[in-house]
Amino acid sequence: MGLCMLLLAGCGQTEASIVNEAGVSQGEVSQAGQNAEKPGENLQVQVETGNQAGQNAEKPGENLQVQVETGNQAEEAQTPETSQAHVEVRGSQTIINETIYDEVLNPIGTVLSRQVIRHSETNPERELYKVNITWPEIDVSFAGADKINEAMLEYVDSRIAYMEQKVGESEEGYEQRGYSFGSSFDGFAYRDDHYISFLQSEYDYEGGAHGMPSREPFTFHLQTGERLVLSDIIGNSEEEQREIVARYFGEMINAAPEKYWENAMDIVRQKTDLGENFVLTREGLLFYLLPYEIAPYAAGFPEVIIPYEEFDMKLALEEQG
Repeated sequence: MGLCMLLLAGCGQTEASIVNEAGVSQGEVSQAGQNAEKPGENLQVQVETGNQAGQNAEKPGENLQVQVETGNQAEEAQTPETSQAHVEVRGSQTIINETIYDEVLNPIGTVLSRQVIRHSETNPERELYKVNITWPEIDVSFAGADKINEAMLEYVDSRIAYMEQKVGESEEGYEQRGYSFGSSFDGFAYRDDHYISFLQSEYDYEGGAHGMPSREPFTFHLQTGERLVLSDIIGNSEEEQREIVARYFGEMINAAPEKYWENAMDIVRQKTDLGENFVLTREGLLFYLLPYEIAPYAAGFPEVIIPYEEFDMKLALEEQG
C-alpha cells in the first residue's frame, strides 16, 4: 500500500536521511508500531466486531490486537499476513511507517501504522515524545477509497503536528516529564458494502498517575468517500434526537445511580454535542460520553446503544440486529 510511504505533512522537519525498506532488518520491522511507551513491539492484527471499538484506550498500541467481525462475510482473502516497514529520519524525528496485512480485513483494506519519536535537539539521547497511530486504509476497489484515505491521513498528520506544536512551546518541560500519544484502530463497529463506522481510541499522556483517553469517531460511505454526520443518518430534528439520547442515558444512570455524579442527568440534558460522539453498530447507534463527564475516571466512556427503530433512519443498513 503506497499511502504509508507518503511524506508526513505537518511535521515541519528537514529530512536528514532515509533508510529504505531493503535496509531495515527484521528486528527493526518488529519494533514498528509499538504502544505509546514503546511503540511497535509485537504489533498484531486479528478480527472481531461490533462494539469492541475503543476497548484498549488505557494503553493504545500495547500488543495491539485489532478485532473486526463482518456481518456479511467478506470473500476469503488471498493476501498473506505480512508487513512492510519504512524508516525515515528527519532532523530530530524518527518516523516508522508500516503496512499490516490481515486477510480478514480484506476486501475492505489493511491497517497502517505510523510511529514518530522526537529527540531533543540539545540532547539527542533524550526522547521528547513518542507517537504511535494505527488506522485503516481502504482498498482502492471501493469508489470512495481515495477520499477516505486522504481524510484519515489528514487525521494522522494533524495529531502529529499538534504534538510538535506542544513540544515546541515548551521543550524543556517535555524533556523533564516525557510525553506519549497513541491512537489505535480497534476494528469496525459496523461495516457492509456501503458503510463503515469505527473509533480511533486515543490516549494522551503527559506524566502523572495516568493519561487522558479520548475517541475520534468515523463513519464513511464507501462509494462516495463522504464522512457522515448524524443528520446524514437520521431524519429526526435535533430536539428529537437529543430527547431520545438523553432518555437512554437517563435509564442507564437510574439503573445504577451510585456510579455517576449526583448531577449526571443535568449534565446530559445540558450537553450540546450529544449527537457528535457516535458510531454505527449492528444493534443500533452507539453514543458515548467522555471520562469524567458524568462519572469518575475509572468508569471509562459511559455509552448507550439505541436501536435504529427509535430513529427516522435515512440509511438502509444491512446489519440491523
